[in-house]
Amino acid sequence: MNEDSFNASFPETRWTVVLAVRHGGDTTIGYRALEELCRIYWPPLYGYARRLGNSREDAEDLTQGFLEHALKSEMLSSADESVGKLRNFLRKSFNNYIRNHHRSATAKIRGGAWEFVRFDSLRPVELELEQSTLDHDTPDALYDRLCAMALVEASLAQLEAEHERAGKAALYAAFKPFLDPQGADQQPHEAVAEKLGITPGNVRTTLFRLRRRFRELLRLLVRDTLHNATEAEIDEELASMRTALLR
Repeated sequence: MNEDSFNASFPETRWTVVLAVRHGGDTTIGYRALEELCRIYWPPLYGYARRLGNSREDAEDLTQGFLEHALKSEMLSSADESVGKLRNFLRKSFNNYIRNHHRSATAKIRGGAWEFVRFDSLRPVELELEQSTLDHDTPDALYDRLCAMALVEASLAQLEAEHERAGKAALYAAFKPFLDPQGADQQPHEAVAEKLGITPGNVRTTLFRLRRRFRELLRLLVRDTLHNATEAEIDEELASMRTALLR
């Protein structure tokens, strides 16, 4: 699948499209793009709020309230193209929101018009928070790590969706542990070959293709969180992600 095919199936997660709204760009497309980006960045923002010392409930309310605010308000109009990285813009805006926020208002936000994530799916973020606290990581370091994890998960979800559409869900499920950049448990190639009824050589070939496609999807998604990014800037962001994922 080439880049055009990717854009046809995943067209809305583009920071450039979002920024274009302030210059008269298509508002509908821009806000659909922002809504999708909010779904990806909800867990990192939540983890950031938790690392700042907020309770789970307050962090949920703050994150949900901030992203509802982003979708309802004129926040996009103040977005400056000089803020080339979406994650930096969201962190800066979230900090401003927290400082200006009135706690009594957020209780009304929970369960609002947008359901970005299921609140019961935040266990991985809480585990990262616990480790971050033990390691004395800064809130910014945890946030960058969670952003990297979120983009990896979004890329894997896109790869899984491609295989489901092609009727190859079982194949993807068997190979997914090999695709986890954080080193999930992996079965020997022989075990996968036996499970799928293919040769170990086919396992290696399939794994090579899957990893290549995963890297393509991740690169495209990273590009779509940057403003008019060059290939060098995409490489730099991917390198930053790798650093953030290392503990």
